[in-house]
Amino acid sequence: MTIAVMNDKGGVGKTPISFNLARDFDLNIQTNDHSALELVYKDRTVVTNDLNIANNTVYDLGGFAAHGVNTIVANVDVVIVPVFNDYSALSQTIATLKQLKNPKHVVIAVTRTENKDFKNVKKVLNEEFDGLTYFEFPLTKAFKNSIEYGKSIIELVKNDKQMANWYMQYTKRYIYPFNKYIKKVVKNG
Repeated sequence: MTIAVMNDKGGVGKTPISFNLARDFDLNIQTNDHSALELVYKDRTVVTNDLNIANNTVYDLGGFAAHGVNTIVANVDVVIVPVFNDYSALSQTIATLKQLKNPKHVVIAVTRTENKDFKNVKKVLNEEFDGLTYFEFPLTKAFKNSIEYGKSIIELVKNDKQMANWYMQYTKRYIYPFNKYIKKVVKNG
């Protein structure tokens, strides 16, 4: 299983999504950006500007500056592009999507949604691109807590009653379907 999580725009949720996928699917992480991953997933995270394709890896990519990004994107099973409903984030996401070279499958993870955010992001991106798959992740502290505790949201919900009370419905509605879809895409190639 190989997954790239990328967007030229910072702060859209690349690292929390990468970390959660790595924990849930028992994957290593390669990243071209210093982040909390070095602390919370230190034994399985490699920070490098010379990215290499490797099995069982999530690539937390902060843009196209690092050597090998285009090769990674062309060879991973799926590319996940996080974005939220903000003019700058949307314009950077459009630029990121236009730079992708022959990805096998692209998934848009719409983060921090409230009200009509999800609908608006889909509308804007669908005007530029066909065939994108979208998943919504409403505004929550679950991703922040997962990084702080060094566990995925699913692990938090399974192992902590308080977290289960807070995030079980969120996990059932958003995290499980997303993970199931990613697993299916990877399996079907």
